[in-house]
Amino acid sequence: TASSLRQGQRYYTIVRAISPLGITTTSISDGFAVDLTPPNVGVILDGLRYHDARAQSNTSSYSARWFGFNDPESGIHHYEVAVTPTISPPGRSSYSDVGIRLRVTLNGLNLTQGQTYYAHIAAVNMAGLRSENVVSGGRVIDTTRPSGVQCVAYGTEMLANPSFEGGAVPSTPCSMVTPDAATQGWRLGVSFRAVLSSSANFDPFGNGCTSLYFVGAISQMFPTTPGTSYTLSFALRRFSSEESEHTAIFQARVIAPGLQHIVTIATVVDSWQRFEFVFEADELRSEVVLSTLNDQYGLVVDEFSVRSCTGEVELIASDVIAQQWSGVVSVSQEYISMTTTRLYANWNIRDSESGVREYLWAIGTVPGGEQLQQYTSTGNTRHGVSGNLYLTHGTRVYVSVLAWNYAGLERVVYSDPYVVDFTPPAVGGGVLDGMGDEDVQYQSSAVVAASWEGITDPDSGVSSCRWAVGRLGYSKSA
Repeated sequence: TASSLRQGQRYYTIVRAISPLGITTTSISDGFAVDLTPPNVGVILDGLRYHDARAQSNTSSYSARWFGFNDPESGIHHYEVAVTPTISPPGRSSYSDVGIRLRVTLNGLNLTQGQTYYAHIAAVNMAGLRSENVVSGGRVIDTTRPSGVQCVAYGTEMLANPSFEGGAVPSTPCSMVTPDAATQGWRLGVSFRAVLSSSANFDPFGNGCTSLYFVGAISQMFPTTPGTSYTLSFALRRFSSEESEHTAIFQARVIAPGLQHIVTIATVVDSWQRFEFVFEADELRSEVVLSTLNDQYGLVVDEFSVRSCTGEVELIASDVIAQQWSGVVSVSQEYISMTTTRLYANWNIRDSESGVREYLWAIGTVPGGEQLQQYTSTGNTRHGVSGNLYLTHGTRVYVSVLAWNYAGLERVVYSDPYVVDFTPPAVGGGVLDGMGDEDVQYQSSAVVAASWEGITDPDSGVSSCRWAVGRLGYSKSA
């Protein structure tokens, strides 16, 4: 027993044999090194590819690879690998000796759907010392395709002063809404300058009498619930001025959690365009920002709204790859000209087990078709904006979204048919003053009443009707 052996030192055993006549023979061993420390640990990755896999659909095998383990004194004798549903090291009997391989696939397992499994590895050196256990990041078992989510109920408005009325009640005259009131609740950028728009700007949303002209940026913070989906919508138009008429391209940048997008405003002056996006909050407070891309021109914004989805229905199908679910993919239209349009699409497709790795979307004249736009990646963003599409009035188009999760399973969801409509609704019967069958020319009552009928739109239908009372046609002076 030699208690003074030193770490890393190589020792030799010498044997000398002496005969009775004094003749000697000496023999020396090949030596041994003293190794009192276990191997140095490295890194283990799930899967056999270069990236660390997050999920898999296979329930009977598990793969892992590792690197960086070493032992400078005696070297690695073998590796031991185990797979468990916990990050705590299992008992020694759960490990398998895999020799000196740096990757392995363990077969004959019975892995549970939705459960996260972890690979454990330890290295054993030539001296029989075992390293610390190293655990992988984990891999969820996902045997289901992504699912669609319908939002069946929305919460109240999250933003303060979304229509830039400053809290004015409907009976307040438009002239009494000041610029300070119009921007109440909003944070203004350094280059901001604003004027209060009047009723002559034809506010089409029935939310009051003002909209906001701005240059630079406007933003607002509001409370959010992490993991909840929110719908962001707003309306933009060019400002009717000589300088804006000579500018070829008007653009704005919209920023929200996980969302940063540039929108282009049509060349038609005084033409409102609606934009809608879906984002998911990841913190307790979130911020939305709208800014112009050029300080040389301004834009008019109205009805800037954020609402949370308070009622969700998850749509789950069997192993069918393609599915048409109403309310999962929404489509809106931007008018460029009487022959040109641009489509905006939003979708709510998720994967609760492994998550969606990438979305691709296409536009066609049949479900799943690519006649108008081939499948184009949007990354992890759940919205898309098409290029200029040359469509005829009445064309029925379909938006198809392909989502594939981290387990490699795909799902294709088709939208309901969207009808390209270049014509406004028709008011066949006209508007009558009073509630009777005949138009009232004079009245002594202070109650204003009106009736109308025959409002139709054979192409896309009528979503809503709004009415106003004023002293002049198309006015909101009262």
